[in-house]
Amino acid sequence: MVRRYAPVWRWSVAVLLVVGLSLLRADEQEEAGAVTAPELDAEATPEHEKRFAQGMALIANEAVREGYRVVQEASDLGSDAARVTLALSYLYGNSTATPRNLTRTFILCKEGADQGLPESEWCLGFLYAMGLGVDASQAKALLYYTFAALGGSINAQMSMGFRYMSGGAVAKDCEASLGYYRPVAEAVEALVHEAGAVVVERQRISITGHKKARTMGSPEVVQYYQYSADRGDAPSQLTLGQLHLQGHGVPQDFQRARHYLELAAGNGDPDAMASLGDMYVNGLGVEQDNATALKYLETAAQRNSAAGRTSLGVMYLNGWSVQRDPEMAYKLFHKAAAAGHPDGQHNLGSLYYSGTGTTKDYRKAMHYFTLAAQQGHVLAMYNLALMHGHGIGTSRSCESARGLLKNVAERGEWGRELMNAHEIYESGDTDEALLRYLVLAEMGYEVAQHNAALLMDAGRSTLFPFDRIDVQQRALLNWQRSADQGATQSRLKVGDYHYYGLGVDASLEAAAQEYRSAADHNNHQAMFYLGSMHHFGLGLDRDLHLAKRFYDLAIETSAEAYVPTILALYHLYGLFALEYAQEYLHNLELPASLAKTMDVMMTGDFDALIEGNEMPILMFLTALLVVVLLTRQLRRHQYQQFVLAQQRLAEAQRQREAAAAAAAAAAAAATTESQVAEAVAAPAPDEGQ
Repeated sequence: MVRRYAPVWRWSVAVLLVVGLSLLRADEQEEAGAVTAPELDAEATPEHEKRFAQGMALIANEAVREGYRVVQEASDLGSDAARVTLALSYLYGNSTATPRNLTRTFILCKEGADQGLPESEWCLGFLYAMGLGVDASQAKALLYYTFAALGGSINAQMSMGFRYMSGGAVAKDCEASLGYYRPVAEAVEALVHEAGAVVVERQRISITGHKKARTMGSPEVVQYYQYSADRGDAPSQLTLGQLHLQGHGVPQDFQRARHYLELAAGNGDPDAMASLGDMYVNGLGVEQDNATALKYLETAAQRNSAAGRTSLGVMYLNGWSVQRDPEMAYKLFHKAAAAGHPDGQHNLGSLYYSGTGTTKDYRKAMHYFTLAAQQGHVLAMYNLALMHGHGIGTSRSCESARGLLKNVAERGEWGRELMNAHEIYESGDTDEALLRYLVLAEMGYEVAQHNAALLMDAGRSTLFPFDRIDVQQRALLNWQRSADQGATQSRLKVGDYHYYGLGVDASLEAAAQEYRSAADHNNHQAMFYLGSMHHFGLGLDRDLHLAKRFYDLAIETSAEAYVPTILALYHLYGLFALEYAQEYLHNLELPASLAKTMDVMMTGDFDALIEGNEMPILMFLTALLVVVLLTRQLRRHQYQQFVLAQQRLAEAQRQREAAAAAAAAAAAAATTESQVAEAVAAPAPDEGQ
């Protein structure tokens, strides 16, 4: 749609880095110790990819040990993908065939990196970034990430894009970040055109209770839809058919998808008809048939299905089984867009951009791309990013373009690793889950940064057996990364780390700054903390009026803040009363003891109040304790009497109901006997009648 250009700056960086990379070789041979890598043939044979695919198929079919043996063969033949697969398997320790072995991981990654293989270079860069199996070195991590990115490693490109965005071991540079995210976003765009968008669920883990969220693809939800669909519920049949069509939460199965969609269509669901039309257009589980697709889509569109109108518009735009009619396509897309359908909005934007079927209008194109992007439409985000990046229909904005391209890049097939990490965490393997989250955190996934920080914060992992401060610093780094991407709860945690001095020197002023940032995003906890800091003069000027303002905001923002905030407000009201009393009594002559008491209550120096009055205070507290105990005993006795009274009332009521039931039964029996007697006494009817 928009002209693309290669980022020339990257090649100039490569020339400068070649010298640096060569200088590292000798140092890394020392780090590897006595273990030396075998010489590998630089020319990979055609057999290596075939063997790698066979090995991965065996692993997928649970022949794990044999599968990894075949993958090892592929690695020996020169497969970079096989080598990195083995290295990560030894890193994760996710198989009995490949127990966790950081030294083995380092050797495998080093072998490939020495040959300039990009995925191995990325792997080595990750080990240096994390300090896993080697001493941490951000300089070496940056060097290997850069070469891997130049070689086309998507992981490395995303890692470098995020580093230039966040300033991780490099100066922030939007243009450099944009240059790294662009090829990844282009790969995602091509993937979406070919196979459709990948569903990536971004789930935050829960430390307390391991409560698993119920998502659309979770087994419990699928089971519910299966139950309802089998009993003829059309919406459930539609949903289940679409889940099977997309392979979301269930194995992709076009035949089952068609079965449930046909059931829903038979029940009159127009969106099911639209999905069936799409299956015939693309030949998914059926023989490709535009004529049959057209029938389904026309019926769906006539029944006001936005999805049906969108797909029918595509057929008119391309002239499939109908005469090509861009104007009709425009009308159909317009109706679908008005109904809020993201595909319709994107397609309408594309027509405005190219001037097909309507007048070219970049502003309207941007408007509809924006509407679709707000609903997560990947192609709309991509096109919108290119318009911002080239200043088409708007002034050029590197930040806007970079943010959109990053969002697109994170929706590739590799994003499924988020769901994989979450499932591993739910299974109880915290170390492997943390490692996978750390890989994704380096690539810039905010949810992964949050989850990695949470696991380290809770002390749930044994990956980093160093002192607690080292783990806190790692957690703080990821809390900060997550917070800088807009995660308010992470911003709150950054404030906590500064407040308590976890992984950083304690600073109440820095904590207050972080809390203020979180409060600006309507976080009720941050508002409460700011209120308490003003309340007691911790890191902020003591100001009771500002404290009350933040307490009130906390209650207005969330009901969860009600109880602690009300307690704090009671104390605050007490201070207000003391201030008023102090002002009122200021000109009165008070006894020395009373004046001392007032001063102590205002300043909070209770040690001065206790000094010399220990015995009276002890007697008062003892008497108070006796009163409290007697009161509790009296209330317990009153409660027991109340329970007994209720039981007596219930028994009396039961007896009354039983008596009433017996009387009713007796009356019914008497009525029946009377009717029987009357029937017996009645004369027999005349036979002649």
